[in-house]
Amino acid sequence: CVNMDTNDFDETIILSGQGWLSGVAWDGRRLWVVAQQVGKLLSIDLDTNGINSPISAPIAMGDIDFRHGYLWASIAVPMRFDDVLGRFDWLSDSPEFAVVQLDPADGRIVSRFAAEYLYSGLCWVEDALYLSHSESRSIVRTHLEGG
Repeated sequence: CVNMDTNDFDETIILSGQGWLSGVAWDGRRLWVVAQQVGKLLSIDLDTNGINSPISAPIAMGDIDFRHGYLWASIAVPMRFDDVLGRFDWLSDSPEFAVVQLDPADGRIVSRFAAEYLYSGLCWVEDALYLSHSESRSIVRTHLEGG
């Protein structure tokens, strides 16, 4: 938690043993965190800072956001994480990138939209979805049907 007046950290939540964390979103009750290496979405109870039951998610998920009762995420598939080499590997010669709408109850993909990259930033502002990609140094503004 960042204090907007002082820019100091007022609170830190330690999530040991969860792998690489790549995105966070707030749904009004819980903080959602992507555990990228292990393919899980973590729901954090801010009263206890404990993790509720993790939900399965695609490996190599980028950022997430919450809108209208759903989580939205950038994904790259099919991938796996190589623990020995400490890197992600493609499982196919045909990599795919997408933005997906996820049911926060079970992680089920509700909608899928093809994308150009795995986006490291994803944020809804009114009816527009903003996606950032660090390698291309770009921010894309899009409107998704069903979003």
